[in-house]
Amino acid sequence: MPLFTLPFLGRIVLETSPKSWHLVAPHVELPPCPQETRLSTLYSFDLHLEVPLSSDEREVLALLAVARPEFTEVAASPFRKAVWRAIRSVPLGETATYQALARTIGSPGALQAVGTAVGANPFVWVVPCHRIVRADGRLGNFDLGSTLKAALLLWERRVLALR
Repeated sequence: MPLFTLPFLGRIVLETSPKSWHLVAPHVELPPCPQETRLSTLYSFDLHLEVPLSSDEREVLALLAVARPEFTEVAASPFRKAVWRAIRSVPLGETATYQALARTIGSPGALQAVGTAVGANPFVWVVPCHRIVRADGRLGNFDLGSTLKAALLLWERRVLALR
């Protein structure tokens, strides 16, 4: 299990298999960020741009760049797999809404089903469900907690700014 130390996330463990990617981050370095936190508030945090990318950050980026989830290994409906594929198209450091995701897969009226599929994602970070937010600009739910979702989004914005 690879161990990394990343800004905002603290010391993390990535557990990977063909059927899932799991992220363990027991000491997120952020104040609590409830689901109701607005992205505009979150994005006012200091990204620590005076500190260059660490070797751990570069290694995580390399892992994410080559990771290809094996959807065939996971028992899930074609609808869920379509949602997960669509999530993968949301670029690093950006967000999309549940509504936009529903439109992308051709099911604009299926918001609840899309939300359920996002929540059932077994490939945390590789299928970046943390990038899916509410249409009103709030974080929304995340299976591993909204503060971890906020930390992932901040870390990605830091990486983009320093690349």
